[in-house]
Amino acid sequence: SGIVQKQRKKKFRNPDELGNPAYELKKLIPGYQKIMSAREIAPFIDTQTPDRAAFIILSKQ
Repeated sequence: SGIVQKQRKKKFRNPDELGNPAYELKKLIPGYQKIMSAREIAPFIDTQTPDRAAFIILSKQ
């Protein structure tokens, strides 16, 4: 799929480095909504071993 191809590009390898990830997702997926996606991915997030800097920062607030 197109998204799998994009994941291979350097720009998308580390989402924490994107200036505006929501904008990039809206370009790829026109119907993208943050809240819907957050609810869908929440069950898969391992809060005991976070691997993203942004997640670590948010979880400490």
